[in-house]
Amino acid sequence: MTGETVYTLENLTDFYRIAAMRMGARRYQIIRMLYLLGGAALILIGAYEGLDVLGGNGDAVVILLAVIGLYLGIQLLQTGCRFYACFAARALKSIPEDARRCYFSFEEEQLVISNRMKSTSYPYEQFGVIYETAERFYFYINAYNGYILEKSGIRNGSADQLREFLNSRREDAVETIELS
Repeated sequence: MTGETVYTLENLTDFYRIAAMRMGARRYQIIRMLYLLGGAALILIGAYEGLDVLGGNGDAVVILLAVIGLYLGIQLLQTGCRFYACFAARALKSIPEDARRCYFSFEEEQLVISNRMKSTSYPYEQFGVIYETAERFYFYINAYNGYILEKSGIRNGSADQLREFLNSRREDAVETIELS
């Protein structure tokens, strides 16, 4: 059985959402909360300084603090709200164009994943966990690294056959999850 995937912002966002929900929930929640709280605090500081400026204190330092506080606060708050998409955008940017399309070959003892730049093989047990959603399979090596296979990209078989094959090669079964 073979398959192929092109990495996109959408599938990488889901990759990080699943990792946060299932593998590193506490770490991701703490980081996201720091972004949200930091953004809110800076907005409050900027607003406080802005009110000072409106009250007649035209000091350049106060004006600068108000503008910087509001700007940075909004940026942090937006990052906290779009947390997984921000991680995904950074990850997508780090993947060279030639490596964004991956080809999968499911062999008896290993999964071979290749792109225009390199080819790597993994024994099936090397994946810490494999998740399945309605549209994709996610092969996690750890909470931060892994591969995505679009079900629409499966060749010479079906998603059901691939799930059965993977379950026969691994101790841990493929886990089906729903993304909302």
